Amino acid sequence: FIFHTLNSIQELIATKEEKIARRYLTQFSKLMRQILDGSRTNTTSLASEIKMLTNYLALEKFSHEDRFNFEISCESDELEFISIPSMIIQPFVENALIHGALKAEKEGRVSIEFQVFEKEVKCVILDNGPGLEVNTSDHKSSAIEITKERLTMLSGKEKSIEIKNRELNGVEAIVLLPIIEENETV
Repeated sequence: FIFHTLNSIQELIATKEEKIARRYLTQFSKLMRQILDGSRTNTTSLASEIKMLTNYLALEKFSHEDRFNFEISCESDELEFISIPSMIIQPFVENALIHGALKAEKEGRVSIEFQVFEKEVKCVILDNGPGLEVNTSDHKSSAIEITKERLTMLSGKEKSIEIKNRELNGVEAIVLLPIIEENETV
């Protein structure tokens, strides 16, 4: 992603579209700051997570020449006060984009919905791509496996992640994130 983004910026500079390149570089630097900040802590606010995902998807949309659209929604008004484990959702969103929306027959689409409950946040990530392929090899995504293990340790639940084909097309990933109280350590 970083390499691809920097190449896109370089191309904009080479074609003398410096104003767009500067805007894109500014957005990229904000995303890098968000990722670095998130990697230093074990928790993040739901508001920060949504901002990071929005920035990431906006950059990807720009670099893929608007081949997809995205939306992120959450009904809660207290996003700043809800703490969740950091660095969990991004791999699922990246998979929805790369293996889903960018391979869709029509315009690609990624939808992310956060639902806040008393002790957890349910995150539903949808894409309109070709769906999960039948994989005959024993290879499993290490990022997804590590995330499953981490969520199991944090929440005590074995089934914190569900990934399945949607009825018509695309994939649905459901991730249950425990809400971390201020005095809890992660």
